[in-house]
Amino acid sequence: MGSVNLKFESGAIGTIHSGCLILQGFRLGLEVICKDFALELDGNTLRLQYADRKENFTFENDPYVDEDRAFVEALKSGRGDGILSSYQDAVRTLAVTLAANRSAEEGRPVSVEEMFAG
Repeated sequence: MGSVNLKFESGAIGTIHSGCLILQGFRLGLEVICKDFALELDGNTLRLQYADRKENFTFENDPYVDEDRAFVEALKSGRGDGILSSYQDAVRTLAVTLAANRSAEEGRPVSVEEMFAG
């Protein structure tokens, strides 16, 4: 189990909780709660809740299978057409992860920029 608090450049605060203790068939998802709406992504269902309405979207495909398929195809073909994240985004995601790990190890806030410092 892990928990990370994030402070964004805009001043917004975010919290991420994660765990790798679940077995197949249990819930995997993402929840985002903002000032004007809430978003919940649970498998192949996206739920949006606003003050005055709710919207639900269900996707026929399994996003995890699609993601794996795109990755394997990129490795086989040498093309990244199906990869929806840029290399720069991937590097930034890794930097956030490394900063969170260092913060846990050292018991102090760690900025993402520290991960890019020589």
